[in-house]
Amino acid sequence: MASITIFFISLIVLLPPNSAIHPPSSNSNLIQQACKATRYQQLCESSLTRYPNANANQIIQSALNISYASLRLAQSMAQSILKASAGNPSRTTAANSCIQHLANSEQRLKSTVEALPRGEMKNGRAWTSAGLAYQYDCWSALKYVNDTEMVTETMLFLDRLIGKTSNALSLMMAYDVFGEKMASWGPPKTERDGFWERGGSWGDGKRLGVPAGLKADMTVCKGGGCIIRDSAGGGERGAGSG
Repeated sequence: MASITIFFISLIVLLPPNSAIHPPSSNSNLIQQACKATRYQQLCESSLTRYPNANANQIIQSALNISYASLRLAQSMAQSILKASAGNPSRTTAANSCIQHLANSEQRLKSTVEALPRGEMKNGRAWTSAGLAYQYDCWSALKYVNDTEMVTETMLFLDRLIGKTSNALSLMMAYDVFGEKMASWGPPKTERDGFWERGGSWGDGKRLGVPAGLKADMTVCKGGGCIIRDSAGGGERGAGSG
């Protein structure tokens, strides 16, 4: 029964959007608001407008559909490079590496699709992040053998795939952190921006961050003017410049 369930979940991911559906203007407004949470907003909006999206959950599902469909096409393109690389050991090796990386990415995205219906958003984010890394690994493998038009076109396609997967991951993070009210979603931020997520289900729920009230316990010497006391009883010694 479990295998049948996974099979139908995979079918849902592979279903293409209905080209006859023309989303209303309210749908466009939702997409614009959601895509503010991504790094590639224009790509996000242009991709999602082909799908009917009524809420945050549907937008995330559509973003994953888009990423997965593009991944399958990227796998086909990598296979074509391999077939065209007979007699070229370097390109053959790169193509095989790319194919393996994309297979790994596919497994991670499938794990995401299985995790989200169970409410495991953080697990889904982890799987998607891993899938994104494997897509970049494929692109990186090909950049060393980028000597044909076929490889160049595949790398350009992979670049867009990476952007689509990154967008799906950003949407998942926004939902996980701010909830389904997309009005609170905004551009991605990290600890460098002073943003810290709250602790997960295993934590106490307190907001993370750099502890307040810390006192300096070290001195950076310039010009060798510091005296360092050896706590092991070795006396004092001068510090060099640092």
